[in-house]
Amino acid sequence: MTFQSLSSYAVKPIHTSTMKGADVNITDTYGNTPFALACANDNIDIANLLIDKGCDIHKPDKNGEIPLMLACRRGYLSVVKRLIDRSADITITDDDGDTPFLLSCKYNYNKIANLLIDKGCDIQKVDKNGKTPIMFACQRGAISIVKRLIQRGAETIITDNDGDTPFSLSCSKDKNGKTPLMLACRRGHLSVVKRLIRRGAKINKTDNDGDTPFTLSCGYGYSEIADLLIDKGCDIHKLDKNGKTPLMLACRSGHTSVVKHLIDKGADINLTDNDGDTPFILSCEYNYNKIANLLIDKGCDIHKLDKNGMTPIMLACRRGNLSIVKLLISRGADINITDIDGETPFSLSCGYGYSEIAVLLIDKGCDLHYSDKNGKTPIMLACRKGYLSVVKRLIKRGAGINTSDNKGNTPLALSRNIKIVKLLIDKGCDINKSNTEGMTPLINAFHDHDILIANLLIEEGADINSTDNDGNTPLLLSCKYEDIDIGILLIDKGCDIHKSDNDGMTPIMNACRRRRLPIIDRLINEGADIDISDNNGNTPLSFCCENDNLFHANILLNLGCEINKPNNDGMTPLMKASLHGHLRIVARLIEGSADNYITDKNRETSLTLASKSGFQ
Repeated sequence: MTFQSLSSYAVKPIHTSTMKGADVNITDTYGNTPFALACANDNIDIANLLIDKGCDIHKPDKNGEIPLMLACRRGYLSVVKRLIDRSADITITDDDGDTPFLLSCKYNYNKIANLLIDKGCDIQKVDKNGKTPIMFACQRGAISIVKRLIQRGAETIITDNDGDTPFSLSCSKDKNGKTPLMLACRRGHLSVVKRLIRRGAKINKTDNDGDTPFTLSCGYGYSEIADLLIDKGCDIHKLDKNGKTPLMLACRSGHTSVVKHLIDKGADINLTDNDGDTPFILSCEYNYNKIANLLIDKGCDIHKLDKNGMTPIMLACRRGNLSIVKLLISRGADINITDIDGETPFSLSCGYGYSEIAVLLIDKGCDLHYSDKNGKTPIMLACRKGYLSVVKRLIKRGAGINTSDNKGNTPLALSRNIKIVKLLIDKGCDINKSNTEGMTPLINAFHDHDILIANLLIEEGADINSTDNDGNTPLLLSCKYEDIDIGILLIDKGCDIHKSDNDGMTPIMNACRRRRLPIIDRLINEGADIDISDNNGNTPLSFCCENDNLFHANILLNLGCEINKPNNDGMTPLMKASLHGHLRIVARLIEGSADNYITDKNRETSLTLASKSGFQ
């Protein structure tokens, strides 16, 4: 008989092989016998056949498990019944200390567990971790098994190697130092809490996180349990590992009734945790209006700062809690206060996208001219975020539209909303004011690839020949960034097509290098210098040859450009084309009488460069 025939569950081949004298107790590399595998796979027919042939039903595998254990672990009730009928040992243990009964409880097979109880198994047996069957049943929530075990006298006041009891396991699988009382408080089981307290459970004990039964009941909003614990004398000021009091936890979680109870019992409403948060700060940050109102009525400090110098109104603005902001303003909160980063309630409301709060702060008289650590004023922040309604309100209140931040950017330069741009222009802003990098709003628009704004600025009379600190003009940038339509518009408006940047690059060079085909045609038609060189000596033809732009190389050659003009390294257009393997351009240059014997500074010719680059 083979294990292969067993795994196919075919009784006939196995029966045939046993008739021929095959060893029915042979084992595989794991110590499994054919009978063990039949039991592990719930094949009662094969199991019966092997039993009839005299197999050893108690032979263990390498882990010390007998077939009965395998069936109990897998939940195969019919196999278990058959084995018990054949007098299988129900008290035997494997290498882990497990018995058939322990395994049935561990894997939550209630019918098998009940059968083994009826057959008189040892219900107090512990495994290698000190766990008893009732512990596993409690952990799995098998109430019927728990009841039977208790009726049979199972020990309930017992601990395993981890310190867990049947009760703690029934409450939770948690192993973070939580007592049964803590677990019951966290789950809101009032009747269990009462019984545990009557039995002497410690009400001020802390877990690994510093939580007590009281902090847990407050944090999870169980006011009746909290009341009970207060009446029993718990410490209502006990801090968790983050320095939070029960009142803080209740405020953070929005449990108003618990907050009321704690305040009535004398909880300190102005204490701070490790982050400098007070109960009031937490109620504002998490948008619990009723609690915030309650704390204000009880006289809390509404100006208290956290460790970052933020007040409750700042936190509410950052979270977008409009109702809390209104409440705080009505109670006299300072709307112009700054934190350690120079942020104000207004800058926070803008920075986090709450325009309705920003408008409210404007209407309540916030400082319109205040600047943050980057020199940005409220109108700059609103322009950058695209809040049209806020910008309108700020302008109406007299905010400066030409002020600059630390980098010289104006509200217009920071705007990415075309409606805001139009509004600022209509209000008379300086459309040509440059920042510290020499960038005007128009140049900014090209850097941002914002064609709509660029077009609007051009139509409104922006300087189309302005340059930034790198010498870039709007036309140069349009050639660099493929903004072809705007580039053609600039040419139509009469921009300087010969102006070069700090590297000596002209618009036609940029266009040839980046293959901006339509604008090259327009520049040539407008009379752009086709033989001009940049600071490295490269010409428009050089860039066409380097970038395989045969079409415009052909146009430049037909217009009579210098075919052999070398750059500062002595490289001619032919050398560039040869180096990069652009064969069609090489052929066109040779056809145009390009000199292929010229050498560069390294004494290389077009032929040697092509050869070195692998273009034979």
